[in-house]
Amino acid sequence: MPISGGWQIHEYQLELTLDQATPVQNTWYPVVSVEVPTGVMSNALMYGIGAGVEDTNETIQFRITVDGQTITSSAFPATHSTNYYAFIDHRAINQDVAGYFSTNATSGVQSPYLLNGKSILVELRKTTATGTGNLVGIVTWGQLTNA
Repeated sequence: MPISGGWQIHEYQLELTLDQATPVQNTWYPVVSVEVPTGVMSNALMYGIGAGVEDTNETIQFRITVDGQTITSSAFPATHSTNYYAFIDHRAINQDVAGYFSTNATSGVQSPYLLNGKSILVELRKTTATGTGNLVGIVTWGQLTNA
């Protein structure tokens, strides 16, 4: 049976980045914030998050908020000029969802995610203050458009 009306797809958008000079310890910095008007079913589909810090011996965290629901990673030890990839772990034993970073883009049996919502906010922070190097991040995402 044919579908009436137009097709809609999530079209890949330009990557959104963060390059925060002299980040303040425990301050969240937004990488992406997408809000859609009332009545629109969905708008943003997030493909992945990458982060780093231009210091040694720092710890970094990410926080994702989708339609008011928040996933916060634990603090992760970071090394200068190393890429870290964000993952979401679905923990059945704990009956919760947790975020974590890995230096391996295909970390074990876990996988990156596709998060779809009317509003998506991705934030990064460093939780230590051993230096003043930049906090960097990137988010890949798509936006709902007519095909």
